[in-house]
Amino acid sequence: MKRNHLVFLLKVAISTILILYLFKKELGGLYQVKSALFSADSSLVLFAASFHLSGYLLSAMRWRFLLHSQKVQIDLGALVMSHLVSIFFSSFLPGTVSGDVVRGLDTAAKVGSIAKSMLVVFVDRLIGVIALFMLSAASLGMAGADVLSNSHMSLLLISLAVLSIAVIVMIFHPSNVHLVNWIIRAIPFSSVRSKCQNVTELLQMFSGQYRVLYISILISLLFQVNVVLHYVVLGTALNIEIPWINYFVIIPASILILMIPVSINGIGIREYVFIFLFAKFGVPAALSISLAWIAFGIGLAQALIGGIVFVIRKRSYVRNV
Repeated sequence: MKRNHLVFLLKVAISTILILYLFKKELGGLYQVKSALFSADSSLVLFAASFHLSGYLLSAMRWRFLLHSQKVQIDLGALVMSHLVSIFFSSFLPGTVSGDVVRGLDTAAKVGSIAKSMLVVFVDRLIGVIALFMLSAASLGMAGADVLSNSHMSLLLISLAVLSIAVIVMIFHPSNVHLVNWIIRAIPFSSVRSKCQNVTELLQMFSGQYRVLYISILISLLFQVNVVLHYVVLGTALNIEIPWINYFVIIPASILILMIPVSINGIGIREYVFIFLFAKFGVPAALSISLAWIAFGIGLAQALIGGIVFVIRKRSYVRNV
């Protein structure tokens, strides 16, 4: 607990320092940000917020499909509610995986064990990240060589993509179960060996289920496109005049960076990432910050909705569906 508290305080400090430095260096013209925020087209902002509804549905569909592959049937609406609650926990509790833990616990009774339920959530999350890499790579290619050379994300993108694909192959390829078994048998410590044996049992859950992988990636790609379109509409509301295809470069790259848990909810990091990436396309810092803050506000609003769902739903709602 002491370590968790220390990490949390460190993240708070990083966020605070970055925001203070941002106000000192970048926001000498704070009125420009205020002006951009108040001049944003409110109807378009509300329309952009509505993209979260389709995002919830797509996320729940992918999760339900992975559960169905394990002979687990749970109502789609229950999974949407669980996803909303997980957003609340991820937004307001220390730690980066608290939301995923909530989802795993919600479905553990139906799946049969907490460990297997957590693996399904892990695979769900991993497939989403791989789809993000795929969309990023395709978008960088469409945006042209100049953007690719200036983005400074190419090496990181390729490295993370290779790592994620390797993990996916490990999970879905049948022969890897035998490889992992061979590696585990070579471990000299019996206590470690016995714990690692659980890994092979979990790997067998998705072994050879390539149809599950392909459909899950397709759903994930639709989800990531939905996220980018959300920002395209927000950018239009703020009169950010850049080609829409550039959002497919900027947003996936920013999401990848914000996945690094070095601040509270990406506060401070988000603003600098948007300033840096949008500047590549000539967008002023004030507009970049305005876009970041509106998107963050919408995210907090959906997290609060998740908190309300958490309060009113029955504790065993998902498990009983």
